[in-house]
Amino acid sequence: ILPHQSFFLPTAGLELVPAYIALNVLVTLSAFALVASLAAYLAAELRRRAASDRAASARVSRQIATLRLLQRATDAVSSSRSVRAVAGCILGLLLDHLRLDRALLYLATGRELRLVMVKHRVPGSDSRQVPRLSIPLRRNAGLTARVALRREAVNVANPQDSPFINRELQKRV
Repeated sequence: ILPHQSFFLPTAGLELVPAYIALNVLVTLSAFALVASLAAYLAAELRRRAASDRAASARVSRQIATLRLLQRATDAVSSSRSVRAVAGCILGLLLDHLRLDRALLYLATGRELRLVMVKHRVPGSDSRQVPRLSIPLRRNAGLTARVALRREAVNVANPQDSPFINRELQKRV
């Protein structure tokens, strides 16, 4: 066994002094705490950036899906000569894109909305015979009229529980 060799003679024997031992323990614990807090901060920063990246990726994916929807709608407009076929295609695209059960297309004529087309998610259940239906364009005429007047879309999550849904109209379409 090789004997201990002191390389810096002024500190020789300090490892036996209690004050040196206490100071060495304090410095070691402080360095450990500093490294641990820095690691915790960096881990939190990485989690925050990863969450931000996931949110940005989801936002870009939604924008890509919307652009694809617009491109398919443009294809429908350019490939068809029938307004009815284009409207049916666009309603079908909206059903898929927005994950809707059904879509209704109204035409604003003067002071009323006239139901033009009804499209359902289940293939073959689209009614060829659209019920004759007109809704006056007044605020108190129901949710459909309010949406048309405000020109804002509204998503009713639970239509069976919503007070804004006209039950008679719901049965007809």
